[in-house]
Amino acid sequence: MLSVGLGKQAGADTYHAKGLDQLGKYVAEAGEFILNSLNIIMGVAILVNAHEETSRIEILKKQEILQIIIVDTIGTKTIKCCNIR
Repeated sequence: MLSVGLGKQAGADTYHAKGLDQLGKYVAEAGEFILNSLNIIMGVAILVNAHEETSRIEILKKQEILQIIIVDTIGTKTIKCCNIR
């Protein structure tokens, strides 16, 4: 949301033009640049479940904003991914 959200349509177009294989890299780099350039002290993470209902709200310290924990449970298999950098 930092890089695409603050960049509006032009930002989204720029990152999508890089290609899907590089999208994560450029979005993470832009997010880090924004965090280091602006006076951001915290963030709010809103997690939404499969029914599009808010399931959790987290307050993040500045240094936690670029970290993400994704837990997806499919049947008995749990997939965890940490840190988008």
